[in-house]
Amino acid sequence: MAIKSSTSLQKELLDTDLIPKYINQLPILPVFYPKIMNTCNKKYYQYNVDASEFLQQLLPPPFNPTLVWGFGGLCKTSSTSSPQYMRSFPGPTFETIQNIPVHVTWKNNIVGQYNVAVDPTIMWANPLNLMNMMMPMDYPPFPPGFYQGQWPVPMVIHLHGGANPSKYDGHPYAWKTHNGIRGPIYTTSEYIYNNKQQSAMLWYHDHSIGLTRLNVFSGLAGAYIIRDINETLSTPLPSGKYEIPLLIADRTFYTDGSVFYPTVGNSPENHPYWNEMAMGNTILVNGKVWPNLNVDAQKYRFRLLNMSNGTQFTFKLSNNQNFVQITTDGGYREHPLTISEIALAPAERADIIVDFSKLPLGTKVLLLNTNPSAIPSTNEVMQFTVTRTSSHHFTISNTLNSIPKFTANAAPINRTLV
Repeated sequence: MAIKSSTSLQKELLDTDLIPKYINQLPILPVFYPKIMNTCNKKYYQYNVDASEFLQQLLPPPFNPTLVWGFGGLCKTSSTSSPQYMRSFPGPTFETIQNIPVHVTWKNNIVGQYNVAVDPTIMWANPLNLMNMMMPMDYPPFPPGFYQGQWPVPMVIHLHGGANPSKYDGHPYAWKTHNGIRGPIYTTSEYIYNNKQQSAMLWYHDHSIGLTRLNVFSGLAGAYIIRDINETLSTPLPSGKYEIPLLIADRTFYTDGSVFYPTVGNSPENHPYWNEMAMGNTILVNGKVWPNLNVDAQKYRFRLLNMSNGTQFTFKLSNNQNFVQITTDGGYREHPLTISEIALAPAERADIIVDFSKLPLGTKVLLLNTNPSAIPSTNEVMQFTVTRTSSHHFTISNTLNSIPKFTANAAPINRTLV
């Protein structure tokens, strides 16, 4: 006997063929604006960031906006003259500087309930300390599912790729709800990131035990960039408007604009709602479905992040043009690598340089997903349209980083592991 989803009986899934591609214009995500602090001659950046629920236009109009979770705070964009409060999915970007600490106070303002099925039969936060007395097959379809577990929403933020003390790492049991319920090892909502690591793009996301998949799917994630202001590359890389984070995820939509998440478990005889992963049939970049980016005939630095729950991407350009990879998850490669495609699993990052300078104005190039596991509707990611000439010239240095070489016989201590 299989649990049937009542959601699927009440709503109709949106046919991807009805979604026009490249109507959405790619959003450039806002950047958090810090308060610069100086205590005992020690400089640090202070941020106050909250998570909340709101409507955002993910599909192209005239489709309805989508209810999402996201992050907000004081931000600045290229079009704003002064900092102002903004919120978005994905969340605004942190622009930080190597060796300058960052203090972030994370606030959970998600007062509503989950719009996806919380499964109480796995290890999870369980903020109301509910007793699980039912057999898996006795749980009702979602909605309402196990409605007692749909509220309140726990949250704890993990800086993925960050070299931070455990106190500030976003331990799965360090969560907190909007109404003050705390996980068993919660200590603080103010996290300190010392940024004592190489220049790189990291990402921040919820890390609550048993709920990470649902919270990240709902929108609790964003980019975190560490810069080295003393970077001594022989030639400057694309920067400013020519450097753009691309946060890529997949979603499936209902015709009313809401998102679908599986409501029946992979093994409902054990877990009524839990799914190992959820794979969507549309692609979002920076919170827009199949967007277009108008580009100059110039080199661009794209900071790629696979923000999906389970989908693996292999990125390739539709004109078979090569591009150059300059970073991995941890920072710059030692030397740039010219490639025709790059594969990223969930949570992986890479910076690539794409050169549009030799393409005529009006040229359209697609960013494709050629991963063998991709379903046909997710073979296209976004479109680039060359619309302007450019007088800027960027050259990629032959040496990007100095990476120590380690050999087995160079280890100063021998350890026996048993």
